Amino acid sequence: MTVRVAFIGAGGVNFGGHGNAWDHASRLEQLPGVEFVGISDLNVEQAERVLAIRRKKDASGHLWQHCRIFQDYKDMLQLAAPHCVFIGVPPGAHGSSERPIELVCARAGVHMFIEKPLSCAPASDVLAYAQELSELSRNIVISVAYMFRYSDAIRKMRDLAAEFGPPKLFQARYHCAYEKIGSFWFDVSRSGGPIVEQATHFLDLARYFCGDVDLGSVMGMSIMATDPMGALSKLKIDEASVRPADRVPRVTHAMWKFKSGAMGTLCHSALLHGWAYETQLELVGDGYQILLSDPYGKCEMYVRSPNSDTGVVMSLQARNDPYLEEIQTFIEACRNGDRSKIASTYEDATKTYLLSWAIRSASESSNRTTRESVI
Repeated sequence: MTVRVAFIGAGGVNFGGHGNAWDHASRLEQLPGVEFVGISDLNVEQAERVLAIRRKKDASGHLWQHCRIFQDYKDMLQLAAPHCVFIGVPPGAHGSSERPIELVCARAGVHMFIEKPLSCAPASDVLAYAQELSELSRNIVISVAYMFRYSDAIRKMRDLAAEFGPPKLFQARYHCAYEKIGSFWFDVSRSGGPIVEQATHFLDLARYFCGDVDLGSVMGMSIMATDPMGALSKLKIDEASVRPADRVPRVTHAMWKFKSGAMGTLCHSALLHGWAYETQLELVGDGYQILLSDPYGKCEMYVRSPNSDTGVVMSLQARNDPYLEEIQTFIEACRNGDRSKIASTYEDATKTYLLSWAIRSASESSNRTTRESVI
């Protein structure tokens, strides 16, 4: 069976650009038995540009010859008749009753691969939306793009924890380089903010390793853009056009308890210059420590096993391409109807969204409380 694939969104997440590693179209081109039938984007010229580039590729250009451009994704669902769509639009453009792309696709019987985060709407709205979508999508494959769940390095980390014993502490650091990030990201009303839009990957892994979170235990603090410490020397966008309350926090630190009783912490910052991010994940349990540095790139793991005073460093960089594996898994599920290998369902991703929103809310509330106490 040839799977008819369409795209909602003609930007970088679906078609690449700016050095993105998450170019979904390029991975799809590597898979047998796919055909591209449609691209929808409000910016028709952008959609035409990316289609023209794809048609010129020697090895895969033929896959795009019957692909059509649409300004309205609803027209594309009807006229191009895709089996599945890749939803790669800004967080504020989907995942809510006001922007119900997923509900429309579900009613049309179309399978969905959805880029994270699920939305940037309030948690209560997203939860209600997820419940409505669940009722409509019982026979539909939905995969949410938490690609680390398909990473051999992450699986290795989880397997070691299963061997050594349950983790008692999860820690994550996510320090991003801010000067090259696009302007939309600096408006929380559009992007959801760095915890909801960016650190969500590590919050998803927190749940993947340690289980569900007691959301009532979440605590957070932040350095806001409007704080004296929030000044940035190489900020290249004009934040004056963004409401002060919607400007991106420079630092967010959060802690919580899992329902298992284990603890979790996250430190996120938008402080580094240049391109390179600094990221790290850590699991600590009785007698052991597992530390994964730069899971996006070099992917080095330090393991100190139980009953040992020393650790071992191993490089996992040459392992699998998790972006490719998650897309391959999704396409196969669309083909055979078996959803059992989908590692991140919409229901599960909703739990990650609720955690990210709880951290955002707690840190913003704490910042307001601190300011009021100083005044």
